Amino acid sequence: MLGARCPRVSAASREGRRAAAVPSAAPSAAAAAAAAVSPLAAPLTAPCFRPPAAAFGRGAGRVSARRRRQLPVSPMVAAAAVAGADGLSSSSSSSGAEGRRVVIVGGGWAGFGAAKHLSEQGYDVTLLEASPNPGGLSAGWRTASGRAVEAGMKGFWYQYKNTFRLLDELQLPSWPLTDFTTSGFWNPRGLVTEAPVFSKLPRLPTLVGQFVHTFPLYWALPLEDRLTMLPFLATLADYVSSEERYEQYDKMSAYELFRSCGVSARCYNEFLRPTLLVGLFAPPEELSAAAVLETLYFYALAHQNDFDVCWPRGSIAELIFAPMVERIKAAGGRVLGNRLVTGLTVDPATGEVSSVEAADRSTGDWVKGVPHGANGLSQERAYVTGLSAANLVMGRLGRGGAPAQILDVEPDEPHIAAARAAARGLRELAAAAGLRSPFL
Repeated sequence: MLGARCPRVSAASREGRRAAAVPSAAPSAAAAAAAAVSPLAAPLTAPCFRPPAAAFGRGAGRVSARRRRQLPVSPMVAAAAVAGADGLSSSSSSSGAEGRRVVIVGGGWAGFGAAKHLSEQGYDVTLLEASPNPGGLSAGWRTASGRAVEAGMKGFWYQYKNTFRLLDELQLPSWPLTDFTTSGFWNPRGLVTEAPVFSKLPRLPTLVGQFVHTFPLYWALPLEDRLTMLPFLATLADYVSSEERYEQYDKMSAYELFRSCGVSARCYNEFLRPTLLVGLFAPPEELSAAAVLETLYFYALAHQNDFDVCWPRGSIAELIFAPMVERIKAAGGRVLGNRLVTGLTVDPATGEVSSVEAADRSTGDWVKGVPHGANGLSQERAYVTGLSAANLVMGRLGRGGAPAQILDVEPDEPHIAAARAAARGLRELAAAAGLRSPFL
C-alpha cells in the first residue's frame, strides 16, 4: 500500500525537536541575515496526499510517524531568512533590511499567507517555488484551448474564517465565491444522498441537527445500514481522550476502524469509501483512522453548519493567488517560480539555518503542532499554518511588526465537550482495570 497516512507528531516531539535560528552575529554583507527557520519546520509531517504510484515500490507500506519525524525540513512553509543562497545574495535585497530577510519555501496557501503578512510588516521576503506557476496543490493552468484546469477539490467550508477574512482584505473587484450550496454524495452507482445548506435551517445540537435535517432527504442507503455508523461516531470522543490513545488510532487504518465498529459492507462500499476517496484522495485502507476522524469532525460533525460549502467562480490561481502575489510584490516581496530548493546550509554547532540553496527550473495542509481547530486536508489549515509560521519568524527575529491575528473555529459544543471528558475518564478507569478500548 502507498504511504498516505498522516501521523501526528507527539507533544514530546513537538517540544523537544524544534529547529530555531538566531540573527547572525556577523554583520557582513552576504552573510548578514537572520536565519529564522520556523520552529514548525523540523518536526513536521510530510504533506498528506496520495503520492503517485511510481514513487513507491509495492512493499513500501505506510510511512510511519517515527519515519516522518526524521524529515529535516517540512517541504511546505519552512521560512528561513537567508543571504548568499544561490541567486539570493544581499545585493538583491532591499537596503536597510538587515536581520529582516526571509525566504519562504513553497508557494501555496501556507507560503502565500506567510509571505503576504511578513512583506506587509516590512520584512524582505523571497518566496521560492519549484513549479513555474506557484500555488501548491491549488495551482492551476490553462489548456491550449484556454480551459482552466486545477487539481483537487476547491470548496470553501463554513469554518474557513481566516480565508474569508483574507478575501475581504484583498479588496477584489467582485466576491470570488458562490453562496453556500446544497451538496450531493455520489458513488459509481449514482446519487447516495444530499446535504442541505445547514446554516439556513434551525440550529440544533451537532449530530442531532445533521440527522434531523437530512432525514427527509433522499438516501439510497437503507436506514439499517446507516445505523451501523453509530458505534463509529462514538470514537469521535475516544480518539482524543489522550495522546497515547490518538497514537493507537493513528496506527490503524480507517478501514480497520470501520470493520471493528461493525459498519456494514454496503455503508462502507457505497458511502464511506467513495467519500474518503474524494475528500482525502486515498482509500480507507491507506488512511490513518486518526486522520479520518479529525477530517470528518472538522468538516461535518463538530457543528451543524460545518459542512456548508461554497465554490470559487473560476480558477483559484487567477481569482485569489494572482491578487495575493500582487499584494506581496507591492509590499516589496518577491515570488520566484522555477526555483527548486535543493538544500539548506546549517550551522553544525547550533543547528541554525543560514542559507537556502535553490536551482532554476510542496503544502501545509496537514501540519500537526499548529494550535488551531482547522484539521483535515484543508485550504484553511494551510493558510493558518502560513500565518503561524510568519508569527514565529517575527518572534524569532525580534524585528517588530504586528503578528497575524488568527481566528479559530467555533469551540466544541457542550455535549461534545462533555462526551470527550467522559471518554477521558472512562479511558483512565479502563487503563487502571487493565481493560482495552472496544474500538482498538
